[in-house]
Amino acid sequence: MSKTDSELTAEIVAAYLSNPSITPKGERIPDLIKNVHAALSELQN
Repeated sequence: MSKTDSELTAEIVAAYLSNPSITPKGERIPDLIKNVHAALSELQN
């Protein structure tokens, strides 16, 4: 069974944020989630 865009988005963002050299500002995380999800959606089209 394929993963949904939402599941893939969660995995990608979690992996990115788990990088110890990344220190994102809290207010930027929602934008990161939106951008990753939008990019995955574009790949389907």
